[in-house]
Amino acid sequence: MEGYNELAALFGSGLAIIVLLLAVFDAVLKIIGMWKSARRSQTGWFVCLAIFNTLGILPIIYFLTGGKKPETLTKPGAAPVQQL
Repeated sequence: MEGYNELAALFGSGLAIIVLLLAVFDAVLKIIGMWKSARRSQTGWFVCLAIFNTLGILPIIYFLTGGKKPETLTKPGAAPVQQL
């Protein structure tokens, strides 16, 4: 029984460290994703990132898909056209 208690204590502390690292990872990705979406006026992404806790999955999806800057309507060598 004594070996079981030591194993349970070791696993419990290791699990706590893993959960803490995942929480920090999620928070960092969420903050970066929210900052970028706010700077690009992407309200939908900002709200989704603020509400849903997905352990970093939603921010990664945002970085891969929704984090692209909108294309400008210009021809090579022409002045940029503002969108209304």
